[in-house]
Amino acid sequence: MSHDKFISYIYFRLSTIISSDPLFSDINCHPSKISFSKLNQPQQEQLILISIRRFDESVINVYVSEEARVFELKRAIQEKFSDKKINWKSIWKRYALATDDHQQLISHNRRIKQYGVHNNCELSFVRRRRIK
Repeated sequence: MSHDKFISYIYFRLSTIISSDPLFSDINCHPSKISFSKLNQPQQEQLILISIRRFDESVINVYVSEEARVFELKRAIQEKFSDKKINWKSIWKRYALATDDHQQLISHNRRIKQYGVHNNCELSFVRRRRIK
């Protein structure tokens, strides 16, 4: 099946589903080929792979947006361990993520790329520096 035939088939199926759904019966909401073609385009926001080295030398891989902030990276790490009971407040109070050049990602609202974090970058857990 060619790409154009595939797109036409998907458009037809999507139109059929929307028109037959009782929730949309009172709304004149039918997908146009223009709006569907926007779905077919790659997303503007690119995801990057970041490897996190733990103290036991195991590695966790997380995907975040290249425009992500530090708190979003931390949230992605926490989601990897959502099945375990971990006191993340205590973890983030004692430990920080650090780049290869030992720069700690401390500021929650700073973008990770401002710290030099990029695709296929490796971060590690380190003890937080005390500010005197």
